[in-house]
Amino acid sequence: MTPIIERDSINRRTVSMWDECGMRFRSNVVEAGGRIELHTHSYAHVAAVWGPFRMTVGDQVSEISRGNVTIPAGVAHAFDYLGADVGQVLCFWPIGADA
Repeated sequence: MTPIIERDSINRRTVSMWDECGMRFRSNVVEAGGRIELHTHSYAHVAAVWGPFRMTVGDQVSEISRGNVTIPAGVAHAFDYLGADVGQVLCFWPIGADA
């Protein structure tokens, strides 16, 4: 995969994706007031979070500053950034899981 970098000005985030060591990575750098909207995937993945974020996974809502979260396949999830500068949500999963 050729690395991809996109700017999402509506949700105040920059997204980059790349493959490395058999894994696919998606970095979401989120500005103050930004978010990753509620969405689902057909595959499970891990989200490494550097916050603070309000995180929704299924029907659970919590605040997280730093840590890793495993999000099961098909479960709706979202991240709302609560900080004043920038935060990051780095998601990763095995290449091919999203095929």
